[in-house]
Amino acid sequence: MNRDLLDRVLRVGAVLTMSAGILFMLTTLRTLRRNSDKLQTHAKHMKVLLELEQLSCDANTAVHTFEQLPNPHPVPIRQLLRDVVGDQDYSAQAPPPKPMIKGWLVRQMDISFTNIELGQMAAFLEKAEAQRPPWRLVRYVVHSSSEAGGKGRVSFSLEALDKVK
Repeated sequence: MNRDLLDRVLRVGAVLTMSAGILFMLTTLRTLRRNSDKLQTHAKHMKVLLELEQLSCDANTAVHTFEQLPNPHPVPIRQLLRDVVGDQDYSAQAPPPKPMIKGWLVRQMDISFTNIELGQMAAFLEKAEAQRPPWRLVRYVVHSSSEAGGKGRVSFSLEALDKVK
């Protein structure tokens, strides 16, 4: 009888162990599914953080580059216009500069020509963007002239970084 009792106890123990294993496996699968969503969310957040870190590194590199310029102030637009378009009639307005990052401002210049050769505009924009620090084109509108080919009414905005004095 001892053998039968021992056999029953072992069978009951095996069934209980197997049941506990199945229950543990089901609990683990449920936890894994729940945590899998969290891990995917964390992976997406990490990817965004790494992209922001790269942008920050790029920005720091750009700031360092601008800090190393011998003259951290943009060339005056009126001087560039005079060099390229001569005495051509234009209007220019400079909104107040906006603070950018510590020690730097963004200067903007809005310029309009009523009738100018479009080739001169291309030469001017090329020269403005070749400066250090460069003037960057942010808005450009051209209306062709019906009177003469290659001429038109042009309005555009440029902006440049400028070191605070």
